[in-house]
Amino acid sequence: PDGESYIRIPISVKNEEVVLVQTTDYPQDKHLIELFLMSETIKDLGAKKLTVIVPYLAYSRQDRRFKDGEAVSVKTILHLLSEVGIDSLVVVEPHKPEEISHFRGEIKIVHPYIQLSRKIRELTTNPFILAPDRGALERARQIAEDLGASYSYIEKERDRNTGEVRIKDIP
Repeated sequence: PDGESYIRIPISVKNEEVVLVQTTDYPQDKHLIELFLMSETIKDLGAKKLTVIVPYLAYSRQDRRFKDGEAVSVKTILHLLSEVGIDSLVVVEPHKPEEISHFRGEIKIVHPYIQLSRKIRELTTNPFILAPDRGALERARQIAEDLGASYSYIEKERDRNTGEVRIKDIP
């Protein structure tokens, strides 16, 4: 009722090692609430170990305070994931790997470079790899080297008040 998420685990998970896959992409808040509810329910029902695989970690770009008074959203999300009983967290290509340290359980980061390179090879014969910012340059380099391609990044500037992004240059 009232648009709330309803979660029920219809099988016994007692003494089982459970792997739960849940994206937290749009609508992020709904997916996160579902993840919190499923995780705590699975542990309450007696699961021995809960591993959660998150292909996209919502709020990971808010990894610091850009303006006074802002929440460090990823820190809060990872603390909550720790509190609902998740033993192990697998994240695919987080925004910044160091941000994941706020999770208090076992952490595994998965890098999809090989799969991306394979798909790029299928789609084009002469790729140029362009990272969306300097922070993604290392990822672009790894893919480009695998493909024997050139690479660069976009220099951009974000207005902290409006969120508007302006491209400064492509080095």
